[in-house]
Amino acid sequence: MAASRSARMRYTTEYALIPARRRKWIIGKLLAGRVAAAEVRAFTMRGFLLCVHDAVATAEQDVRLALARRQTITRLVGEALGGVASVRRWSTPPSVSCSRWPSPVAAQVK
Repeated sequence: MAASRSARMRYTTEYALIPARRRKWIIGKLLAGRVAAAEVRAFTMRGFLLCVHDAVATAEQDVRLALARRQTITRLVGEALGGVASVRRWSTPPSVSCSRWPSPVAAQVK
């Protein structure tokens, strides 16, 4: 459950970052392409484009770090709840267990 929630978080974040990624790609093409090089030099747009690229990249990095933080918390909570459930399941006596199948502890007693 935690893994699917984490994957859903990643998908929604990646989907939300599409415009930022597109903007970075366009600015990168303007800065590095031969076709736009003359206009960038003529209008002294290099500094402005670098600032915009830096701002977009910084915002994208912040979003990705927030995603990693949320995913880590989600996975930790999921693993902890799974561990608690396992301990609870295997610590109950076989006679109290709700399962139709005998537990491994009950099988060893015979």
